Amino acid sequence: MHPEVYVPPGCLPIKITQFFLWDPATHCPKHHHWAIFIPTSSVRGRGNYYELAGDTQPYHVRSTIDSYNERRGFERGSHTVGYVLPRMLPHLEAHFALVPVDNLTQSWNSQNWVCEALHGLNHSVMFAVGMTMERLVTQMAIVSFAWETGDAN
Repeated sequence: MHPEVYVPPGCLPIKITQFFLWDPATHCPKHHHWAIFIPTSSVRGRGNYYELAGDTQPYHVRSTIDSYNERRGFERGSHTVGYVLPRMLPHLEAHFALVPVDNLTQSWNSQNWVCEALHGLNHSVMFAVGMTMERLVTQMAIVSFAWETGDAN
């Protein structure tokens, strides 16, 4: 979290969680799938997930509420990027539902959707640190490295 951000008491963190994906054709690592994760429980990995779904285009947005992600065995770390008051979760979900899905650009994926979904969250009860796609990719690479070397929490 940015050191100058005041987080009101009772807020839930907004995190980017990444999952390792395999290419079924080559059985080799493909890339990291990103999801927005809001922990709703003290149990690791349980919470609300907002993510781009579909292995290939057309993609769609999927919300998994107060549960585990189906890819949880492939998690490769997370990074806190904001916060939200629990009573504002419906507004946050409405915001995510309005984020467009690009099914025309071949290179567009879950990482692009997460970056676009975090834009505009600058309310006193719902906030995400403004980061460019480049900064998010760099930060998540650091998180992945920490995960792979056993230095992640």
